[in-house]
Amino acid sequence: MDHLNKTQLVLLAILVSFVSSISTGIVMIKLTENSPQPITQTINRVIEKTIERVAPEKSTSIVTKIVKEEELIVSAIEKNSGNVVKIKTDVDLEKNNPGTLLGYGFVFSGSDKLVVTDLNLVADKDIPYAIEFSNGTTVKAERVYGSESGVAIMKFSESAGDKIPEFNNSSLTSDKSVKVGQTVVGIADTVSTGLISGVIFEKDNPMATSTPSGEAEKTHISAIKTNITSIEETGWPLINLEGEVVGVAIWKDKARFVIPGSYIGKAISASKTIQSTAKTQ
Repeated sequence: MDHLNKTQLVLLAILVSFVSSISTGIVMIKLTENSPQPITQTINRVIEKTIERVAPEKSTSIVTKIVKEEELIVSAIEKNSGNVVKIKTDVDLEKNNPGTLLGYGFVFSGSDKLVVTDLNLVADKDIPYAIEFSNGTTVKAERVYGSESGVAIMKFSESAGDKIPEFNNSSLTSDKSVKVGQTVVGIADTVSTGLISGVIFEKDNPMATSTPSGEAEKTHISAIKTNITSIEETGWPLINLEGEVVGVAIWKDKARFVIPGSYIGKAISASKTIQSTAKTQ
C-alpha cells in the first residue's frame, strides 16, 4: 500500500466501508430471520425508535373559519323569533274571535310571564288585551307597568289547557355596545335587516353643562334611529348579530324610535317591584 497516493487511500477506505456496511446488513437480515421472535421484536422496536428520531417533525397548520354576516343574521333570528308575540284586543277566546292586531312585543322572561312592548299600543290599562304566541296559542294579558320612556311591560296568564311554547332567555345590550352603522334586525311577522342610523343622547345631569376640566358631561342613549321602515307596527324587538336585544320599537313624537335596552331593564325591574308589592298587600 506504500505505492498508493492520498487520493487512492481515501477511495480505498470508502470502498472498504461500503463493503462492510453491505456485509453487516446481510448478516443482520440473516440473524433476524433465524432469531427467536422476542429478539426480532426488540430489533424492530430499536429500528422504529431510530426512524422516529430521524424523521422531521410534522408541521402544524392554523385553520381560520370565516363566519359570514348572513350566517350571523340567521342565527340571531332563530334565537329570538320564538319570543316575538302579537298584541291584540277584542279577542273572544270562547267564540274563536281572533281580535284586532295592535302591534308586537317580545317575551323577556317566560318564567315571569313578562312581555315588553310599546306603551302606545296598550295605553288604556283597563282594556282587556290578549297575546298570541308564535305557535298560534292566544292567552289573556294585562299591562302591569308603563314607563315615561315609552316602554310597557305586560304579563300574560295561562291555564292548564294553554299550550305555551318554550322561550329563549332574552339578553339586553348596553349603551356602550350600540354603534352607528351597526347591522341590526327587526323581527315581527316578517324580518327586516338594516343599520343603526343615529342615536339620541339624554343628559344624565341636566343642571350641569360641563365638567371642571371642560369636558362634556356624561350622557346616555335615550333613543336609537334605524333605517328599517318595512315593518309598519311597533313593539317589535331590534336585535344585533349576537342575538341580543338592542331595544324595542315605539312611536314617540309622531316618529318611530327604538328605546334602548337600558330603559327596558329599568322597566322590567320596576314591574317586578310593583308585582312584589301587590302580593304583600
